[in-house]
Amino acid sequence: MIKYLGGLTQDEVQRIRRGLAVMKELEIETVKVDDLIFVNHWRYLDVAFLDGIWKQWKLSKIFPQSDGKDVQTSEIAEILTLYHCLDPGSYLSAVDWFNKTVLDRTLCIDSQHINKSRIFRELDLIEDRKEDIERYLYRTLKKRDEDSMHIVFYDLTDSYFEGRKCELASAGRTKSNGFRKKRVVLSLLVNSSGYPFAWDILEDYTADVETIKGLSTQWKTEFGFGDNEIVLVFDRGMVSDVNLKHLELKKYKYK
Repeated sequence: MIKYLGGLTQDEVQRIRRGLAVMKELEIETVKVDDLIFVNHWRYLDVAFLDGIWKQWKLSKIFPQSDGKDVQTSEIAEILTLYHCLDPGSYLSAVDWFNKTVLDRTLCIDSQHINKSRIFRELDLIEDRKEDIERYLYRTLKKRDEDSMHIVFYDLTDSYFEGRKCELASAGRTKSNGFRKKRVVLSLLVNSSGYPFAWDILEDYTADVETIKGLSTQWKTEFGFGDNEIVLVFDRGMVSDVNLKHLELKKYKYK
């Protein structure tokens, strides 16, 4: 079906004629992609995708903004988060990774302000917001899908480091890699949709069964769990009479 949109004015006709005349006189060259030489390129698609998720969840709200800073703590937190999601490595390598992406344009920051000293200065500020991050994730997840927060899964995992200095690590047997001199144990709370919202590095860790008592008390205070509000799911390695009595005393349901 063709819809009549009206006639052209004489001026429009003349402009079209002039354009066609110019095109007839041009020598048009076609170029193949293989003939192009790329001087430089920057990582974009996966970076832009994760940046979109960060903005969708409004995670920058967790961190204070300062007019006197060239780069905000929230921006360093986002850079490090995306870095660890896409190419996990040391903080020393984060600057090189950043310079190979479009994040300076996406975040509207001068890449000269992103350096190792700034990243290490901001790490303590990010760590100081740990409980704020956890509470924000908990509230956001509950607001988006309250049913997903009725059943909460608790588990432990471990990893290890090579090197000399790690204040949080201690010698011990890992679950998959045998005995290691620099082992860390991580506890994790996950809702029924698979979203983590709380974590802890367990110092002086000895056994799974000994972790749940102190942490369950901490969660009550931090998240304000109501009596019998959630069902805490954990594996049998954490079951003991002491733990179960403690959970019942704290008004947890468990499975």
